[in-house]
Amino acid sequence: MTLPVLVINRTQDADRLASFQQSAEAYGHAPIRIDALDAHRPDFPFPFYDDLLRDTFWGKPDIKPGAIGCFLSHRRAWQYVIDHDLPAALICEDDAEFLASTYQLELASRGLHEFDVIFANGRMASWCAAEGEYDLKRLDQVLSDLAAHGGPRKVGLKPTPGGDCYLLSLGGAAKLLELTADQGIQCGVDWAMIRNGVGAITSDIAQAFPELSLLKHMIPVSTPMKIYALSRPVADQRAGKSVINHSVEVPISSLRGRDSSLAHVEAISTLKFGATTLSFACRSGPDPVMEAHRSGQIWDEPGLQALLERFPVGGTFVDIGAHSGNHAVVVARLGGASRIIAIEPNDEILRLLTTNMAINGVLDRLQLHPPGAALAGKPGAGWLLRNRKRPSESMVKADVPDDTDEKSVSRIDLITGDEMLLGQGQDRIDAIKIDTSGSEVDVFKGLGRTLEQHKPVVLIDHSAQAGTRIERLAGEAGYAVRVTVPAGRKNRVSALLIPRRDGGR
Repeated sequence: MTLPVLVINRTQDADRLASFQQSAEAYGHAPIRIDALDAHRPDFPFPFYDDLLRDTFWGKPDIKPGAIGCFLSHRRAWQYVIDHDLPAALICEDDAEFLASTYQLELASRGLHEFDVIFANGRMASWCAAEGEYDLKRLDQVLSDLAAHGGPRKVGLKPTPGGDCYLLSLGGAAKLLELTADQGIQCGVDWAMIRNGVGAITSDIAQAFPELSLLKHMIPVSTPMKIYALSRPVADQRAGKSVINHSVEVPISSLRGRDSSLAHVEAISTLKFGATTLSFACRSGPDPVMEAHRSGQIWDEPGLQALLERFPVGGTFVDIGAHSGNHAVVVARLGGASRIIAIEPNDEILRLLTTNMAINGVLDRLQLHPPGAALAGKPGAGWLLRNRKRPSESMVKADVPDDTDEKSVSRIDLITGDEMLLGQGQDRIDAIKIDTSGSEVDVFKGLGRTLEQHKPVVLIDHSAQAGTRIERLAGEAGYAVRVTVPAGRKNRVSALLIPRRDGGR
């Protein structure tokens, strides 16, 4: 088999990613990027991860944001293994450099009846003290042998195992996610894996490895994970100072509830779409999309299923009326979209959209267009009528009734979809979703040249009464209504439009 290689990388560290890719490609690997979390950002949503934070980190009431961001980023990689049902994957941090082919690692792993984690990095390899090349040693044996010599510090080795390169099985990913949920984040990710690979911490191990002594209080595992170490590294950390400031420490208590974007957010809902776990921030109020999330449901799941069946991996998805990101998250995570172009004129809901993309690990794929504008059938000036109780029912209008509350309305520019998408020079558009609280027909009319040029599939949410009109307009544009399913709201339906082979002519 060819091992998938996942590389954990922050968006701003493009130079590190380029170096890693060059190193991996030299050995025939095309790495898959995992968007890393930057917990040093002042707006990082720590309260979203409150269930994983404990009162102490390494036994102290302070925590290093870099360490927690690193841990959460590794969890994203573990979840990726599960979401894509990978038998195993090599997980690397972006400052790792390949020293050898993964062939010997694959060969060694096949010789095991079962494994959860195999460390294949330089620091752990130096702990092995194995005579043969590419030998596998059980973690408990590695620790016992090194403890007999007083531990890594006594023999001049680096005192930390490192998480820069390790092979993770599908079962190991599930165990690590479950254990982290039970134990919380109380130490660095490498030591958390080590702690769960040993049973009782004996006095000689505790003395040789003071870190493990500090972690005695962690919830012990009834059956330790099956963890091994490779005696010769596949990859090792490059020399040079990290661009992440690991010296900063902040009180854990100060991280809870500090993010202004969490105003009105009452909970994070975790739900399943097939085998994939998704998370959505939910604010208070009777919003139907968030009500679905709170009840563990995906909004417009039948329509999304129909869309995903026709969406190409690596495609571009245009989400018109993106709201809090229900469709954008699903198409990015399950459809494998490389780019999400989201149009959401309601600035009060935009933070939820970006937050939901971030906590699902796909924020780097998001493009917000157009700022301060909405799509319509023709360009001009318009108004956004906000429904603060039900944000999903906010509407864009060309004219505003005289008795409208001034606090609920704001001026907005109207542009056509053709003007926005073709004006931006988009080279590929594979699917479009339209849900604009009543103006779907006008929006569709403004996409004529885009539909003709790119021939994307179109998922449109509309009133049941507009069905005949939608079908007629679709036909005029060279499209056919292929699937019609009930939408989440009363008297609404979702229709999937696909381009006709004959172009409708």
